[in-house]
Amino acid sequence: MDMMLILLIAVLLVGIGVTVFAVMNADKDGAPVEPAKPATPAAPKPPQPVPIINPEPQRPAMAAVVEPPRQMLLSEGPTPEHSHEKISYKEAIAHGWDMTRKYWLPLLMVTIIYVIFQVLGGVLQSQVGRSHMSRFEVAAVYKDRARADRFYLYLQQAGYINKSGFVQSRLQDLTNPADLALSSDFADKRTEISNFLNSYRYRLPFPRPVFYLFSFGLWLLGIVMMAGYTKVSLLAARDEQPSVPELFNNWNRVIPLLLGGLCYGLVVLGGFILLIIPGIIFMIMFQMYMYLIIDKGLGPIASLKRSRVITKGNRGRLGVLGLLLILVNLAGFLCLVVGLFLTIWTSAIAMAYVYDRLEHDFSPQT
Repeated sequence: MDMMLILLIAVLLVGIGVTVFAVMNADKDGAPVEPAKPATPAAPKPPQPVPIINPEPQRPAMAAVVEPPRQMLLSEGPTPEHSHEKISYKEAIAHGWDMTRKYWLPLLMVTIIYVIFQVLGGVLQSQVGRSHMSRFEVAAVYKDRARADRFYLYLQQAGYINKSGFVQSRLQDLTNPADLALSSDFADKRTEISNFLNSYRYRLPFPRPVFYLFSFGLWLLGIVMMAGYTKVSLLAARDEQPSVPELFNNWNRVIPLLLGGLCYGLVVLGGFILLIIPGIIFMIMFQMYMYLIIDKGLGPIASLKRSRVITKGNRGRLGVLGLLLILVNLAGFLCLVVGLFLTIWTSAIAMAYVYDRLEHDFSPQT
């Protein structure tokens, strides 16, 4: 077991290292660097003509103006003519608030559908039952540690859980509290114990494989809806009418989002392993990857590299903006449901607005 743990940690560290290297050391636009071509030998100069008397002075030839490729401008950031402005906290939050008030009805409909989806998933999970019981969880019935340990040992001896704490079939088959076999030491809390043990039973009307298949479908739908939530935020930030169907129109972004989230998590985890501060920096540096995947259709690594480019010069302000939005949502939470609805969308639209500003500043100007 120890060797397996060491192997897993080694694989994780290698994955983090490879991801960080790919993001930090590759060229900005994601294209491989072409090797330099050998220089073409210069053609022999023609013989100089014999100078004539009083020749007309020759004007120096003008050097050809070489326009930089458009792709280079796009990938390597702003040129001196296109300075990168600092983002404004007040402007971003005010824009998010204005667009939330303007499009409150479609945003409310999107929120209701999203909440219904989350509640459905939560209800299903609550009926599945937990498959493992720890000693600490028994404290829900007995606060006294010594008695809780005795009750945990009794559950093992009675065959409700095994020695590792995993739920056994005897507990799964328990449907009536009167059928619960309890010793005299624990019979006084039969109802509480029955309710506690019931949370570990699988109570859905279909077999577990059906539940696992259904859960996988809900998981994929959740990723699509998360992408749709981001797309709705972008539309509102651009003063375009958001709509409910946008929640479900991003199936082609599922795999890039999964891989991008995995790479983002590995990079941030690697930063936190390096004494926390690099993790916070990486978290801010690459936080725009999801917008770039959804809005521009970039791949996982390309979106991370692009996020590194467009956040340059504003990472400190992005961190402060994130803290301000947390405070805004905390205030919305204190104002209960209506306040939280307004602040969540204000924050989401404000971040989408900041993304648009950053991406626009680093795009070629025409």
